[in-house]
Amino acid sequence: DVSFAGPLPRDEIARRCQRADLFVLTPHEEAFGNVFAEALAAGLPVIGSRVGAIPDLVADGANGVLVPAGDAAAIAHAVRALGHDPERRARIAARNRERAEQMLSWDTAASAYLSLYAELIDARREAAR
Repeated sequence: DVSFAGPLPRDEIARRCQRADLFVLTPHEEAFGNVFAEALAAGLPVIGSRVGAIPDLVADGANGVLVPAGDAAAIAHAVRALGHDPERRARIAARNRERAEQMLSWDTAASAYLSLYAELIDARREAAR
């Protein structure tokens, strides 16, 4: 079954992710892609588009499939390919949970921000010389 849910409360998103086999969203624009991060954390194989930070979260072929935004044929092909391959979905699901733990933990985020701030401070000091 395919469902188009539209906006949902956070607790409903979690319930639906637990029951889902795939997550598909191929936007034309996306800044970070929180819903993609949530799908990875839920262990869902992801079909997305190559916009914004989605390619930073989804490695095409490794933990999901990236298709051109709005390309219905490519989306359908990706859904069929993943939908008919439960072993591949299971491998991707495991990778996505691991990737989410590595990339999206508070420790990782804090470390990335601290590194960024250190770079900015160093650059400011260099510019002031």
